[in-house]
Amino acid sequence: MDIKIASSEQFEIIHSIMEQAARRIKDKGSTQWAHVLHGAEAGSLKDHLHKHEVYIGIVSDEIVAFCYLTPTASQWDETLWEDVTVESTANVYYLHKLALKQGWTGQRIADKFLIGLQQKISENYSQKVAIRLDCMAEKSMLTQLYERNNFEFVARKEDVQATGFIAPFNIYTWYSS
Repeated sequence: MDIKIASSEQFEIIHSIMEQAARRIKDKGSTQWAHVLHGAEAGSLKDHLHKHEVYIGIVSDEIVAFCYLTPTASQWDETLWEDVTVESTANVYYLHKLALKQGWTGQRIADKFLIGLQQKISENYSQKVAIRLDCMAEKSMLTQLYERNNFEFVARKEDVQATGFIAPFNIYTWYSS
């Protein structure tokens, strides 16, 4: 899998992948990502593309995965990470909205994407990098994905107020070498 920074010209395909993922999440009975289906994430995606903060995974010239990787903590990140320290030598990035294209789930594409992203970060940054991410604690498939791909469990945050619900969240960090 080839990992690249996305361009603004790829907005439509990336937005489509995000909507596909949001539908799968909804079909499983979750309201998480519901705002995506109402068009509320489109502006944020355009902003992240403009700032070169969207990474894509490409297989056979097809975009099959993407995520946001931002150097600035959002209000959400600050809430989850406020009491967690990071190695002072590491540049911190926050990973959000990891999503796979319809038809590519169940093939370990997310694993390949995360490993490829880690390799890309390690190659492109001479300083140590920390990638932080979070997920609902009950999402065992995601917690296993992150742990399988060298993200270290940091903490479980109880009773986190998300959009429309309260739930426990796990937070994870990966460090480049």
